[in-house]
Amino acid sequence: MAKRAKEYVTPISFYNKIPYNAMKLNSSDIKTPVQYSFLKELNQEVILSTLKKAEQSKGYILRYLNGTDEVKELKLEANMKNAGRTNLNEFKTDEVVIENQQVKLLVKPNEVQTLYFEKN
Repeated sequence: MAKRAKEYVTPISFYNKIPYNAMKLNSSDIKTPVQYSFLKELNQEVILSTLKKAEQSKGYILRYLNGTDEVKELKLEANMKNAGRTNLNEFKTDEVVIENQQVKLLVKPNEVQTLYFEKN
């Protein structure tokens, strides 16, 4: 229920100030797909709070929380390498095992965890 409430109150929104193809100085042959999946949540037991570029490195920061009174499992699928838990200053505290491009972590009751990873 907490996940549904967060999605309702704070929907994901995107903003692009520059209109499509506004800068025609350097055209590119790169074609991007209409849909692209960066990260896939394989269960809905924990709440995704933040997904952002890391401040001091080339990886990404994923922050999530368990708003229940039970231990829950986080299951993610992404094309990732060098994954690890971090503190809020984004310093890695321990490594995380990646199997078949999936990460599985236990999240304690009412705990916020931060995961760092780099894309392959």
